[in-house]
Amino acid sequence: MEWFIAAWTQVTTSLPTQVFLLSTFVLLTGVAILVWSQAVHLSILEPISLKEIELTHPHIPSLRVIVSIFLCCVTLLIVALNSVAHVGPFSGPYEWLYIAALFVLTAAVGILMELRWKGAREYWFPFILGTAVAYIFLMLKFIFPTGRSLLSAVLLILLFLSAALAWWTLPASPSRRAQIVSVATLLLWILLYL
Repeated sequence: MEWFIAAWTQVTTSLPTQVFLLSTFVLLTGVAILVWSQAVHLSILEPISLKEIELTHPHIPSLRVIVSIFLCCVTLLIVALNSVAHVGPFSGPYEWLYIAALFVLTAAVGILMELRWKGAREYWFPFILGTAVAYIFLMLKFIFPTGRSLLSAVLLILLFLSAALAWWTLPASPSRRAQIVSVATLLLWILLYL
């Protein structure tokens, strides 16, 4: 919770933090409007005739995938803010802001790609899965030795839930590309922090 107090102090006194929060709100509002119009309301199908839909089979974004991307990124953000914020490339005066920007942008880009391209989940869920597994390893290395056992257990459960959700949302048999993205993401995070 000490990060929350530091974050609140920065929100009330720092102009860059206020600009970040305002731009994050505008970004997430825009993405929510796009999700509502394209994934819930299916406005992308209105100008297309039924015959053309039968012939071309246009991509219809999955609301389940969009919600899964959002939940996984929020879970990973919570874990990152409470566990690995003080190590590696995210240390500094605005460390929580760097981590929040990374996961907000990851969620926004992942959702926008799901709205546009059919095979986007083959890249985003392996990225999320690799990130969750890397954070599990990082927590075992950096957090458990410090003795914060209850918080660490809750964060570990959140990581396992995020990894399970990403695995559940992946196609039944992940492609070779998905496996490569997952392993590359895992190695990237571990190399970044070590």
